[in-house]
Amino acid sequence: MPVEPRPPRALRGMRAADRVRALALNRPARTGNVPPTMTPLAERVIIDRLREGVPVRWTVRGSSMWPSIRDGATVSVSPGEVRSMRAGELVAFTRGARVVVHRVVAVEPGGLRCRGDALSREDGVVAWADVLGRATVLEQRPLSLRWPRARELRALLRAALGALRTVRS
Repeated sequence: MPVEPRPPRALRGMRAADRVRALALNRPARTGNVPPTMTPLAERVIIDRLREGVPVRWTVRGSSMWPSIRDGATVSVSPGEVRSMRAGELVAFTRGARVVVHRVVAVEPGGLRCRGDALSREDGVVAWADVLGRATVLEQRPLSLRWPRARELRALLRAALGALRTVRS
């Protein structure tokens, strides 16, 4: 039987919600283009609290739900009657030891078929046992678009000219 890691000494005695918030802020360092994610301990606490029936809110990371849920948005998940969910609603579920928030595409007898808004492929059927609750976006930064920088435009033109040269050859 695996031993669950104990929370760091600084987090002992804190309320569960404060502990989740503190753990979510303690993310591993950035690697490449992958956004920082929650620590496994923070995800374990979130899963446990939702399974106990306690609503949880946290800051989500990633771009799979862009633009409806942007990186850094605060999401609240309410456990409850998940079998009444319909297509179009946001749902939190577990995939292995990870917590995922995606949109319900279809409801099937064995579970929910989900997909991230920015993804081309579905997650497959998420079993009812893996569904944690209904998700709601509480707050997020406004969507901002910027003009491309000169360096980015030059790189784009170079790539386009290179492609044209290849086609002509």
